[in-house]
Amino acid sequence: MSVDLRALDRDDDAELRAYWEVLHEASAERRYAQLPTWSAAQASLRTDRDDQREVRAAVWRDGRMVGTLALQAPLHDHTDLAYVFLDVLPSQRRSGVASALLEHAEEQARALGRMALVGWAFARVGAESPATAFAAARGFRVELEEGSKVLDLTTGRDWWARLAAESAEHHARHRLVTTWSPLPDELVEGYCRLNEAMRGEMPSGESGDEPERWDAARLRAKEARNARAGRRDLATFALDDAGRAVAFTELQVDEATPDRAFQSGTLVLPEARGHRLGLALKVASLRALVAAYPEVAWIATENADVNAPMNAINERLGFRVVERCVEVRKAI
Repeated sequence: MSVDLRALDRDDDAELRAYWEVLHEASAERRYAQLPTWSAAQASLRTDRDDQREVRAAVWRDGRMVGTLALQAPLHDHTDLAYVFLDVLPSQRRSGVASALLEHAEEQARALGRMALVGWAFARVGAESPATAFAAARGFRVELEEGSKVLDLTTGRDWWARLAAESAEHHARHRLVTTWSPLPDELVEGYCRLNEAMRGEMPSGESGDEPERWDAARLRAKEARNARAGRRDLATFALDDAGRAVAFTELQVDEATPDRAFQSGTLVLPEARGHRLGLALKVASLRALVAAYPEVAWIATENADVNAPMNAINERLGFRVVERCVEVRKAI
């Protein structure tokens, strides 16, 4: 069956809305999928970025958008890669839509000088899904297995004080600082240094081996994008007795959906490990989050299966696995 594939018109409100609706309908069975709100999607789709090239395209059938493509080609680091995101309406799967979008993604990535595509496929625990099956059939190989996890905050938070007190006994020489975006100037250098160290310290596939490059300009640009999209970042740092940031963790919450949040990166530098800083940082952030957004009901995160220390921390906090996240890669 033929498909009508063309670039997304960012100036067409109806096209942007249809694009956003495909994203949500394609993931309707994933209760905890991290999807943008309409306001956040509008801001993102209409904003040019100086840290990556983006290609957005869609497939139409009988006048209806049925599949979407987002291709992101980083400009600061990982310049041999392009990240690919495909979404297809459930009723249109196995009909050539995803294949057409992937072929277009490969053509566009090669035109940008990229050598490989990296994507993510989600599936139930212990099972495959249309996404994982499609990736395998199209020549992607598995790079990393992660567990997508959720912390239910409606069941109580009484144990946070106990965990905070327990960890405090081990990090008396470290001071915890929690702040909402934008970051104070005095924390910018530490944030950038920790982000640059992140890739080398966290479990990753081949695509994560190269360190990222961060500076104040890149951070402030990220904060500005998030602010336009109605998204707030919460960070907690551990400072050593010299005032140097040696660990941090980040959370994000969308102002339009304050009942949920996403726990993103957490890192403790090797020289600061053994003081239960990971647990302390996360508890401090959770407390700050619910103080600002008492209606928050759940927090999602993802951890590599091989990251035993972080998985142990998240288990103590009450996170549970709700699905698999499989990072895949294809040479092009």
